[in-house]
Amino acid sequence: MTVRDRAVVVLGLMGSGKSTVASELARALDRPLRDSDTDLLREHGIDTATLADRDGVDALHRWEAEHLLAGVAERPAVVVAAAASTVEVPRCRAALADAFVLWLDAAPEVLAVRFGAGDYRPRFGSDPLELLRRQDPVRRPLFAQVADVVLDASAPVEEVLARARAAVGVDPAGP
Repeated sequence: MTVRDRAVVVLGLMGSGKSTVASELARALDRPLRDSDTDLLREHGIDTATLADRDGVDALHRWEAEHLLAGVAERPAVVVAAAASTVEVPRCRAALADAFVLWLDAAPEVLAVRFGAGDYRPRFGSDPLELLRRQDPVRRPLFAQVADVVLDASAPVEEVLARARAAVGVDPAGP
């Protein structure tokens, strides 16, 4: 099965650029985009930060897992910007075996700066760096387990996008 026959899933910790990369890949591959944050907002009428505050983090993570599972199963294949939490769910990791997975990897110190910029992001405490430092050692080996390609998300965005396009077999230079 080629990349063209499989869902393309973009994973990484919060702030890694999943929405940006997935949006570009959806455009380049001429596929629908399924972005966890956007789709959950449309479905529930509130952003993920408010969902987590209102219904709890566990409920948010269940919806994020359902979103990923539905996206991977969708035909024709789509591009999914998946919530980072999904990698901790065994059935999500199993479903990713049928997808082409790009992991946007960067150090928590890099991501914490970006993380603070989005009010729509769930608030799991007052210190984004502390949160990311807790999540990184748990999720890193799981991302590595499911990733077909690892991209350095700390590189300039144009470079990350070019490498992502090349990974899925489209012109790295873009239009």
